[in-house]
Amino acid sequence: MTSDKPPGVGIFAHDWPDFLTQKNVLGGQAWYYQQIFRLADDQEADPDLGILKVVGAYVKDELSRARRVKKARRQPVV
Repeated sequence: MTSDKPPGVGIFAHDWPDFLTQKNVLGGQAWYYQQIFRLADDQEADPDLGILKVVGAYVKDELSRARRVKKARRQPVV
């Protein structure tokens, strides 16, 4: 089986099925966003943050923001 993707190592390597590669991309995105959020909160970037911890924190942040937007839309404009 040949692939245009470069070979990789580990569970989320590039030679894994596309859905795992997509999970890896989303995990990377969450990792970078969490680093940006840390910097915005005057904290140091932490390159040792794990993917699972970061994805959980990212999802939690996104859900809380969505709830605040939904709540703000329900309030009447004064």
